[in-house]
Amino acid sequence: MKKCNLTTHFTIYREISLTRLYQCVLFFSLLLIGTQIIAAPTPVTYYSRANTSWGIASTWSTVSYGGAAASNAPSNGDIVKIGNGYSITLGANQICTNLIIDAGGTFADGGYTLIVKGNITNNGTYSGTGKISLANGSAEHQISSTNDNSNYTFELNDTWGAVITNQASSIKTTTITNLVLTAGIFRIGDFNNGTVYNKLTFTNAFTVSKGATFKLDGNCSGDITFSDNVTIASGGTWTGTAGKTCSSLKFPGYTKSFTNNSTAQIDNSNSTYIFGKSQTLVGGSGMSVYNIDCSSDFYYTQMTGTWICRNNGTFCQGQQTSGGDLYVNGFTPGGSWWCTSAF
Repeated sequence: MKKCNLTTHFTIYREISLTRLYQCVLFFSLLLIGTQIIAAPTPVTYYSRANTSWGIASTWSTVSYGGAAASNAPSNGDIVKIGNGYSITLGANQICTNLIIDAGGTFADGGYTLIVKGNITNNGTYSGTGKISLANGSAEHQISSTNDNSNYTFELNDTWGAVITNQASSIKTTTITNLVLTAGIFRIGDFNNGTVYNKLTFTNAFTVSKGATFKLDGNCSGDITFSDNVTIASGGTWTGTAGKTCSSLKFPGYTKSFTNNSTAQIDNSNSTYIFGKSQTLVGGSGMSVYNIDCSSDFYYTQMTGTWICRNNGTFCQGQQTSGGDLYVNGFTPGGSWWCTSAF
């Protein structure tokens, strides 16, 4: 009588069953991936053809500026181009991937929100009381322009971050009325791409929220001005790239404040901070900058917390209050100075 090895037969059967199971799983996985690839929408480029609302199909052409009317308005994943002589206004919240405004073109947000998942190129005009929300991206958002722009309202809520990389041939002025940093790094200039020819102004109060970063990352030939209060919230970051220089960071607002509520901050760039009159400057756990120049109008301004000036500090009348420390490599007083703490 032939002896049957049940263990061997069971092992062979199990191996065959597992092999078929793996083959089935692989087949359905490839089928699912293939279905997703086939179903992925192809980006459509929309060109302006009428001076009307964003949400109307006849405002746009998918052929050319002024071309045949499109069957739909731009939506998620599409590229939007506003040409010379055209003015487009939002009538509701909208979304697109890239927004390109040519010279002579106008985009008005109408008080609504435009979500931009990609880049913004504005060589025309932007206006409105709404906002552009940089969100849901797949790479860092790039904001660029070759002319003067005003009244941007940006919200950065994307861990990919955003960068201003204006590459005009001369200094241009960009005014950001409101900047809300919720997540990601907001970079001024790109350390890989030379000088940014840009004079940048932040009009309203500006807060770097928890998890967000404000970074001076390139050589800026124009001044950066903060007209209202600046606050680094707990968990926020304020920094700069070593060896890069912005002409100056100006804080001219009378009775305004610069407050660090986060951990010690280091701006490693070679930029100069210029503060104004009757201000409250709170270094908190530490605020390290390259130069401080307060020689023109620093009267009645108080500095608290820890401030570190790595190169040179020039001051007129002011006060370093009790409970804080001021470390200056080179100190040039231009008026009366009261120091009630470590100096």
